Amino acid sequence: MELTILQQHFWAVKTLLESNNIQNYPFVLEKIIDEFRQICIKELLTKTGLNNLASVYSMIKEYFKDNTTTAELEVCAFFLNNKTNLNNIEDLKLGINAAFNISNVIDEIRR
Repeated sequence: MELTILQQHFWAVKTLLESNNIQNYPFVLEKIIDEFRQICIKELLTKTGLNNLASVYSMIKEYFKDNTTTAELEVCAFFLNNKTNLNNIEDLKLGINAAFNISNVIDEIRR
């Protein structure tokens, strides 16, 4: 099975964040996270055919009314809106996981 661009970036970023030295290179970390955000946003908009993230979030809320998906969606939105502190690796990991999981939720909706 071939990995999508989002999946490839997800695993690369996740691996980098597990590295103890990545915090020593804030410029590199910032660029990598920004690129992941852009790929994720493009993927979400492309998969749904919608023009903005607010519409994507609304669509997901309509289909999934459970607390877990809602919480995941909030973390994803926070991360994609550049609110995550690059110095807090744990928050970055949560944001990256949430964005990736929301992409998978959209796959479930489309089935």
